[in-house]
This record gives sequence, C-alpha cells and structure tokens, in this order.
Amino acid sequence: MADLCKCKKSLPRPVQVERVGQRLLDIPQVAVYLGCSKWAARDLLWSGRLPVVKWGRGRNAKQFVDLRDLDKFIEANKRVLTGGGQ
Repeated sequence: MADLCKCKKSLPRPVQVERVGQRLLDIPQVAVYLGCSKWAARDLLWSGRLPVVKWGRGRNAKQFVDLRDLDKFIEANKRVLTGGGQ
C-alpha cells in the first residue's frame, strides 16, 4: 500500500488552463496544452517556433506563452495524413 502512495505522488498533477482571464501559460502548462513533455515545449521556445513573453530580469526571468500564440501554432502545424504516411 505504501508503494501505491509513492506512485501517486510522482504522477504529474493536472494543470488547469481555463481560469477566467488566464492568457499566459508557463512551460508546464504549455506542455500539457500541447500534449508533449516540458523539454519539447522548451525546445519550441528556444528554437523560436513559439514566441515567448519574459517577465523579470536575467536568469530569474519567467517565461510564458500567450494562449493565442499556442492556438496559432496548432493551426499552422495541422496536417492531413494520406495513405503514404506523410
């Protein structure tokens, strides 16, 4: 029974994205929204594929992504798969 409790603690908590007025998401929330890992979300920011909003200065600056930019990213990357798997 103790092992089961440890397992529950290691599972990621669901991130609530639909708070009233919330427009900026942090990296863990971006990962949940896109269904990818935090590292994949960071890579999208570092590669410039997603615009970032920085809050603060220097190394302690927080990074956020505008929800509207995420939706634009999703729309721009939609593909229809054909029989060839492309």
